[in-house]
Amino acid sequence: MDEQTESGWMALAHELDAVPFATPGWVRAFHDAHGFGRLRVHQSGADGRLDGLLALYRVRALRDSGFQKLLTSQAGPIATSHGTAVRLLLEAANDSGRTIRIKELDGEKHDVPRLVSDLEENGCVVKARHLMSSPYIELKMDREALLASLSKKRRQNLNRSRRQLEALGEVRFEMIDSAQRAPHPAQIEAFLQLEASGWKGDIGSAMISTKRSESLFRSIIDWGASQKILHLNQLYVDDELLAASFALCIGGTLYGMKTTYDERFKRYGPGILLLNEEILCSIDRGLRRVDLLGPLDHHKTDYATDSRDIWELYFGLRQVIPLAQMRLGGPVDHAGRSLGYRSRQLRSTVRQRLARSGEKSHP
Repeated sequence: MDEQTESGWMALAHELDAVPFATPGWVRAFHDAHGFGRLRVHQSGADGRLDGLLALYRVRALRDSGFQKLLTSQAGPIATSHGTAVRLLLEAANDSGRTIRIKELDGEKHDVPRLVSDLEENGCVVKARHLMSSPYIELKMDREALLASLSKKRRQNLNRSRRQLEALGEVRFEMIDSAQRAPHPAQIEAFLQLEASGWKGDIGSAMISTKRSESLFRSIIDWGASQKILHLNQLYVDDELLAASFALCIGGTLYGMKTTYDERFKRYGPGILLLNEEILCSIDRGLRRVDLLGPLDHHKTDYATDSRDIWELYFGLRQVIPLAQMRLGGPVDHAGRSLGYRSRQLRSTVRQRLARSGEKSHP
């Protein structure tokens, strides 16, 4: 990948608030760690300016299986228009003649039923399924309004946890923004070691548990720092690191990538305290959104204002690998048939929470 392509790709990612998994740093790092063969990059644009891009690779874990020819994109195309996205996908299908898998297609940025319909009309066989609803927080409020919007139980738990930690020493939060200064290598190392010291290290899912995983995340962190989009967040009691996370800031959105905490302090809820401080600090810095990534859980739901629907998509010009053979599990259907979005529960909770907030703000 040449420097001009990467620069244009990153500019387009900032313009469109692309998820980190669609950025050149993530794609290159993932391909180096877990891919094989060449990285295929399909581009669209004019006069030296990109208006769309799709990156595809083959996954090493499938090399010795019956699916070694499957091409994968983590997040699908980033494009300024629906038509551009469709053209990129059709170009990739025509050029490769293979089944293409998009692992996490963003339903907020792509009209998935329309995309499926357009691909089918152009001769593709398409299978799609809804994976999850991924929550985010629109920061259209000040600190006081955010805290007031939380449930009474959440506020009580936050206050109690802080009081208990303050009895142990000075509680301190720090958000290191690489746009202002890069985190010290020792701080990065402390974060990685803290994650590996807990249950993730025990089951082998920590970032540094395997050479390939360690290569991936160290590359992402180094790249994020070089692009000045890396945020390293840390919660201390005196000089003891209780919790830490790293995030990537793209186009005014802070994407939470990984969070960990010292399990010796689990009963104090350091992870939630860290998240609360991250959100408040993001408000202070004028960010537009905090994206929590991943599926819903009760901690995220209390803060979220909405969610993005994430889809998995398989398509090809001849035939698509049967999804059942991929052992995906769960319901499989064409996208247009089951858009009964699993975020109804979240949106109901959000409406109730915003109503409570409005009552408190306008007595």
